[in-house]
Amino acid sequence: MQAESRGEGINRREFGALGISVAIGTALTALGLSAQRPSALKPKLSIMLWTLGTDLAPEVALDTVSKAGYPAVELLSNYKRWSDAQLKAVTSKLSQTGIIVDSMVTGGLALADPARTAELVESVRASIPFAKELGCSQFIMTPNSCVSGQSVETKHQTIVEALKRISDVTAPENIEVLLEPIDLLERKDSSVTSVGEGFEIVRLVGRPNIRVLYDLYHEQRGTGNLLQKIEGNLDLIGLVHVADVPKRSEPGTGEINYPVLYRKLAAMKYQRYIAMEFYPTGDPVAILKQAKKEVEDAYSEA
Repeated sequence: MQAESRGEGINRREFGALGISVAIGTALTALGLSAQRPSALKPKLSIMLWTLGTDLAPEVALDTVSKAGYPAVELLSNYKRWSDAQLKAVTSKLSQTGIIVDSMVTGGLALADPARTAELVESVRASIPFAKELGCSQFIMTPNSCVSGQSVETKHQTIVEALKRISDVTAPENIEVLLEPIDLLERKDSSVTSVGEGFEIVRLVGRPNIRVLYDLYHEQRGTGNLLQKIEGNLDLIGLVHVADVPKRSEPGTGEINYPVLYRKLAAMKYQRYIAMEFYPTGDPVAILKQAKKEVEDAYSEA
Protein backbone atom coordinates (compact mmCIF):
# COMPACT_ATOMS: atom_id res chain seq x y z
CA MET A 1 0.00 0.00 0.00
CA GLN A 2 1.27 3.44 -0.86
CA ALA A 3 1.77 6.14 1.83
CA GLU A 4 -1.06 8.59 2.42
CA SER A 5 -1.23 11.57 0.11
CA ARG A 6 0.37 14.84 1.36
CA GLY A 7 -3.03 16.43 1.75
CA GLU A 8 -4.46 13.71 4.07
CA GLY A 9 -1.87 13.43 6.81
CA ILE A 10 1.75 12.64 7.61
CA ASN A 11 3.53 9.59 6.23
CA ARG A 12 5.56 7.00 8.17
CA ARG A 13 8.86 8.88 7.61
CA GLU A 14 7.40 12.16 8.95
CA PHE A 15 5.84 10.30 11.87
CA GLY A 16 9.19 8.79 12.72
CA ALA A 17 10.92 12.19 12.56
CA LEU A 18 8.27 13.66 14.80
CA GLY A 19 8.82 10.86 17.31
CA ILE A 20 12.57 11.53 17.34
CA SER A 21 11.96 15.25 17.87
CA VAL A 22 9.65 14.58 20.80
CA ALA A 23 12.16 12.15 22.29
CA ILE A 24 14.99 14.70 22.03
CA GLY A 25 12.84 17.38 23.63
CA THR A 26 11.92 15.03 26.48
CA ALA A 27 15.56 14.10 27.04
CA LEU A 28 16.67 17.74 27.13
CA THR A 29 13.92 18.58 29.61
CA ALA A 30 15.00 15.68 31.83
CA LEU A 31 18.53 17.09 31.80
CA GLY A 32 17.30 20.56 32.74
CA LEU A 33 18.13 21.93 29.28
CA SER A 34 15.98 23.61 26.65
CA ALA A 35 15.59 23.15 22.93
CA GLN A 36 14.21 26.67 22.57
CA ARG A 37 16.15 29.61 21.13
CA PRO A 38 18.50 31.50 23.49
CA SER A 39 16.81 33.88 25.93
CA ALA A 40 16.22 37.46 24.80
CA LEU A 41 18.78 40.19 25.38
CA LYS A 42 18.19 41.88 28.72
CA PRO A 43 18.45 45.67 29.06
CA LYS A 44 20.63 47.37 31.67
CA LEU A 45 18.56 49.95 33.53
CA SER A 46 19.40 52.91 35.74
CA ILE A 47 17.86 56.04 37.29
CA MET A 48 19.36 59.53 37.40
CA LEU A 49 18.99 60.14 41.13
CA TRP A 50 18.24 63.88 41.03
CA THR A 51 14.90 63.30 39.31
CA LEU A 52 13.53 61.79 42.53
CA GLY A 53 13.95 65.13 44.31
CA THR A 54 16.98 67.29 44.92
CA ASP A 55 15.78 67.86 48.48
CA LEU A 56 15.98 64.15 49.28
CA ALA A 57 19.04 62.74 50.97
CA PRO A 58 20.69 60.42 48.41
CA GLU A 59 20.44 57.41 50.68
CA VAL A 60 16.67 58.00 50.97
CA ALA A 61 16.33 58.28 47.18
CA LEU A 62 18.27 55.02 46.88
CA ASP A 63 15.49 53.29 48.84
CA THR A 64 13.03 54.35 46.12
CA VAL A 65 15.37 53.02 43.43
CA SER A 66 15.61 49.71 45.28
CA LYS A 67 11.83 49.40 45.67
CA ALA A 68 11.40 50.08 41.95
CA GLY A 69 13.79 47.22 41.15
CA TYR A 70 16.58 49.13 39.39
CA PRO A 71 20.16 47.88 39.74
CA ALA A 72 21.96 51.19 39.10
CA VAL A 73 21.87 54.97 39.61
CA GLU A 74 23.56 58.08 38.26
CA LEU A 75 24.72 61.13 40.22
CA LEU A 76 25.06 64.85 39.66
CA SER A 77 28.33 66.50 40.70
CA ASN A 78 27.01 67.39 44.17
CA TYR A 79 28.88 64.35 45.52
CA LYS A 80 31.88 66.70 45.62
CA ARG A 81 30.11 68.65 48.37
CA TRP A 82 29.15 65.66 50.49
CA SER A 83 30.58 65.44 53.98
CA ASP A 84 32.46 62.30 55.00
CA ALA A 85 29.33 61.21 56.89
CA GLN A 86 27.15 61.68 53.78
CA LEU A 87 29.57 59.73 51.60
CA LYS A 88 29.64 56.93 54.15
CA ALA A 89 25.84 56.86 54.32
CA VAL A 90 25.61 56.55 50.53
CA THR A 91 28.27 53.83 50.22
CA SER A 92 26.59 51.93 53.04
CA LYS A 93 23.20 52.13 51.31
CA LEU A 94 24.72 51.04 48.00
CA SER A 95 26.25 48.02 49.70
CA GLN A 96 23.00 47.22 51.50
CA THR A 97 20.82 47.40 48.38
CA GLY A 98 23.31 46.04 45.85
CA ILE A 99 22.80 49.12 43.67
CA ILE A 100 25.77 50.37 41.67
CA VAL A 101 26.67 53.86 40.43
CA ASP A 102 27.00 53.55 36.67
CA SER A 103 27.65 57.24 35.86
CA MET A 104 28.56 60.54 37.53
CA VAL A 105 28.51 64.14 36.30
CA THR A 106 31.93 65.77 36.77
CA GLY A 107 31.10 69.49 36.86
CA GLY A 108 30.02 72.54 34.91
CA LEU A 109 32.98 74.14 33.13
CA ALA A 110 32.71 74.99 29.42
CA LEU A 111 34.40 72.53 27.08
CA ALA A 112 34.67 75.18 24.36
CA ASP A 113 36.63 77.71 26.44
CA PRO A 114 40.37 77.22 25.79
CA ALA A 115 41.25 79.49 28.70
CA ARG A 116 39.65 77.01 31.11
CA THR A 117 40.76 73.69 29.64
CA ALA A 118 43.43 73.11 32.30
CA GLU A 119 40.91 73.90 35.05
CA LEU A 120 38.41 71.55 33.41
CA VAL A 121 40.93 68.71 33.34
CA GLU A 122 41.68 69.22 37.03
CA SER A 123 37.96 69.21 37.81
CA VAL A 124 37.67 65.82 36.13
CA ARG A 125 40.77 64.59 37.97
CA ALA A 126 39.14 65.64 41.26
CA SER A 127 36.18 63.36 40.52
CA ILE A 128 38.31 60.24 40.17
CA PRO A 129 38.69 59.51 43.93
CA PHE A 130 34.90 59.74 44.32
CA ALA A 131 34.44 57.40 41.37
CA LYS A 132 36.79 54.90 42.99
CA GLU A 133 34.99 55.18 46.33
CA LEU A 134 31.57 54.71 44.71
CA GLY A 135 32.66 52.07 42.21
CA CYS A 136 31.79 54.15 39.16
CA SER A 137 33.59 53.88 35.81
CA GLN A 138 31.77 56.45 33.68
CA PHE A 139 31.74 60.26 33.74
CA ILE A 140 29.11 62.50 32.13
CA MET A 141 30.23 65.83 30.72
CA THR A 142 27.81 68.47 29.49
CA PRO A 143 29.42 70.93 27.03
CA ASN A 144 28.01 74.06 28.69
CA SER A 145 28.32 77.51 27.13
CA CYS A 146 29.75 78.76 23.85
CA VAL A 147 32.50 81.34 23.68
CA SER A 148 31.36 84.64 22.18
CA GLY A 149 32.62 85.16 18.62
CA GLN A 150 34.12 81.67 18.36
CA SER A 151 33.70 79.94 14.97
CA VAL A 152 32.23 76.46 14.73
CA GLU A 153 35.58 75.10 13.56
CA THR A 154 37.46 76.64 16.49
CA LYS A 155 34.79 75.49 18.92
CA HIS A 156 35.08 71.90 17.71
CA GLN A 157 38.88 72.00 17.76
CA THR A 158 38.84 73.30 21.34
CA ILE A 159 36.37 70.66 22.51
CA VAL A 160 38.31 67.90 20.77
CA GLU A 161 41.55 69.01 22.41
CA ALA A 162 39.86 69.24 25.82
CA LEU A 163 38.40 65.73 25.50
CA LYS A 164 41.78 64.33 24.45
CA ARG A 165 43.37 65.81 27.56
CA ILE A 166 40.54 64.47 29.68
CA SER A 167 41.05 61.06 28.08
CA ASP A 168 44.72 61.21 29.09
CA VAL A 169 43.59 61.54 32.71
CA THR A 170 40.69 59.07 32.73
CA ALA A 171 41.81 56.24 30.45
CA PRO A 172 44.57 55.03 32.83
CA GLU A 173 41.89 54.82 35.53
CA ASN A 174 39.60 52.75 33.26
CA ILE A 175 36.99 55.52 33.28
CA GLU A 176 34.89 56.32 30.24
CA VAL A 177 33.77 59.90 29.49
CA LEU A 178 30.44 60.72 27.83
CA LEU A 179 29.74 63.98 26.02
CA GLU A 180 26.08 64.96 26.56
CA PRO A 181 24.67 67.40 23.98
CA ILE A 182 22.09 69.83 25.44
CA ASP A 183 19.30 71.35 23.33
CA LEU A 184 18.94 75.12 22.92
CA LEU A 185 15.58 75.22 24.71
CA GLU A 186 17.34 73.90 27.80
CA ARG A 187 20.38 76.12 27.44
CA LYS A 188 20.32 78.89 24.84
CA ASP A 189 24.13 79.11 24.70
CA SER A 190 24.85 75.37 24.63
CA SER A 191 27.99 74.65 22.63
CA VAL A 192 26.99 71.13 21.51
CA THR A 193 23.30 70.93 20.72
CA SER A 194 22.68 67.55 19.06
CA VAL A 195 24.01 64.02 19.07
CA GLY A 196 24.89 64.46 15.40
CA GLU A 197 27.36 67.15 16.40
CA GLY A 198 28.44 65.02 19.35
CA PHE A 199 29.20 62.03 17.14
CA GLU A 200 31.24 64.25 14.81
CA ILE A 201 33.30 65.58 17.72
CA VAL A 202 33.87 62.16 19.30
CA ARG A 203 35.03 60.72 15.98
CA LEU A 204 37.57 63.53 15.76
CA VAL A 205 38.75 62.76 19.30
CA GLY A 206 39.33 59.14 18.30
CA ARG A 207 39.79 57.79 21.82
CA PRO A 208 38.00 54.54 22.83
CA ASN A 209 37.02 55.90 26.25
CA ILE A 210 35.26 58.98 24.84
CA ARG A 211 31.66 58.43 23.71
CA VAL A 212 28.33 60.24 23.44
CA LEU A 213 25.41 60.26 25.86
CA TYR A 214 22.28 60.00 23.71
CA ASP A 215 19.62 61.88 25.68
CA LEU A 216 16.40 61.22 23.77
CA TYR A 217 14.58 64.06 25.55
CA HIS A 218 17.15 66.70 24.56
CA GLU A 219 17.44 65.33 21.03
CA GLN A 220 13.69 65.34 20.40
CA ARG A 221 13.39 68.93 21.64
CA GLY A 222 16.34 70.01 19.54
CA THR A 223 16.22 68.23 16.19
CA GLY A 224 14.20 64.99 16.38
CA ASN A 225 14.84 62.16 13.91
CA LEU A 226 15.71 59.91 16.84
CA LEU A 227 15.75 56.50 15.16
CA GLN A 228 18.03 57.32 12.27
CA LYS A 229 20.71 58.72 14.57
CA ILE A 230 20.99 55.38 16.34
CA GLU A 231 21.81 53.66 13.05
CA GLY A 232 25.45 53.87 12.13
CA ASN A 233 26.41 55.41 15.49
CA LEU A 234 25.74 52.64 17.99
CA ASP A 235 29.47 52.13 18.61
CA LEU A 236 29.72 55.73 19.85
CA ILE A 237 26.70 55.65 22.18
CA GLY A 238 27.83 55.11 25.76
CA LEU A 239 24.52 55.74 27.53
CA VAL A 240 20.87 56.50 26.71
CA HIS A 241 18.71 58.87 28.78
CA VAL A 242 14.92 58.66 28.83
CA ALA A 243 12.24 61.32 29.43
CA ASP A 244 9.20 62.37 27.43
CA VAL A 245 8.67 65.70 25.69
CA PRO A 246 7.57 68.37 26.51
CA LYS A 247 7.49 68.11 30.33
CA ARG A 248 10.35 65.70 31.09
CA SER A 249 7.87 63.23 32.51
CA GLU A 250 7.69 59.45 32.11
CA PRO A 251 7.37 57.73 28.70
CA GLY A 252 3.81 57.74 27.43
CA THR A 253 2.99 61.24 28.68
CA GLY A 254 4.30 63.11 25.64
CA GLU A 255 5.25 62.85 21.99
CA ILE A 256 8.07 60.29 21.87
CA ASN A 257 7.25 56.72 20.80
CA TYR A 258 9.50 54.97 23.29
CA PRO A 259 8.47 51.34 22.56
CA VAL A 260 9.68 51.80 18.96
CA LEU A 261 12.98 53.25 20.17
CA TYR A 262 13.48 50.46 22.71
CA ARG A 263 12.81 47.81 20.06
CA LYS A 264 15.33 49.51 17.78
CA LEU A 265 17.99 49.47 20.50
CA ALA A 266 17.24 45.83 21.26
CA ALA A 267 17.36 44.84 17.58
CA MET A 268 20.79 46.49 17.30
CA LYS A 269 21.97 44.60 20.42
CA TYR A 270 22.51 47.75 22.50
CA GLN A 271 23.78 46.47 25.86
CA ARG A 272 24.79 49.62 27.70
CA TYR A 273 22.68 51.46 30.26
CA ILE A 274 19.28 53.00 29.58
CA ALA A 275 18.69 55.54 32.36
CA MET A 276 15.41 57.09 33.43
CA GLU A 277 15.85 60.85 33.80
CA PHE A 278 12.27 62.04 34.17
CA TYR A 279 9.98 63.57 36.78
CA PRO A 280 7.40 60.93 37.78
CA THR A 281 3.88 62.38 37.58
CA GLY A 282 2.58 60.12 40.33
CA ASP A 283 3.87 57.47 42.72
CA PRO A 284 7.58 57.21 41.82
CA VAL A 285 7.91 53.50 42.58
CA ALA A 286 4.88 52.49 40.51
CA ILE A 287 5.83 54.74 37.58
CA LEU A 288 9.47 53.62 37.56
CA LYS A 289 8.37 49.98 37.66
CA GLN A 290 6.14 50.57 34.66
CA ALA A 291 8.94 52.35 32.78
CA LYS A 292 11.23 49.41 33.53
CA LYS A 293 8.64 46.92 32.30
CA GLU A 294 8.21 48.80 29.01
CA VAL A 295 11.92 48.51 28.24
CA GLU A 296 12.05 44.85 29.26
CA ASP A 297 8.98 44.01 27.17
CA ALA A 298 10.46 45.70 24.10
CA TYR A 299 13.74 43.82 24.52
CA SER A 300 11.91 40.50 24.94
CA GLU A 301 10.13 41.07 21.61
CA ALA A 302 13.31 41.79 19.65
